[in-house]
Amino acid sequence: MHQVIKSNISSIIKDKLQKNLKVIFLDLKDDSHLHIGHNDQAKQGNTHFSLTVAAKEFENINLLSRHKMINAILKQELEIIHALRIKAYTGKEYLNKYDMQKACLQNEDI
Repeated sequence: MHQVIKSNISSIIKDKLQKNLKVIFLDLKDDSHLHIGHNDQAKQGNTHFSLTVAAKEFENINLLSRHKMINAILKQELEIIHALRIKAYTGKEYLNKYDMQKACLQNEDI
């Protein structure tokens, strides 16, 4: 049972977040390959993830509360995976960050 869930864990995480939050942006990456040296299960993937998410519910709440909200939504999945790195933004924060990155990439002097 856990193997079936683990092989689909990425889609389960995305689905749960989209069902429980008003998602503006969502990106989930499997970073397991970066942890093979210290975690044998990482060789098979689906153990370490990086999540970037922007959602309307994050307005007017601090970063810790955003992480707690995500952890509560993904409680069952966090029992299966080894690690989840979270970057949680409001829509405005994400757009400002994206605009800054875009401006830096377009600036030839950098």
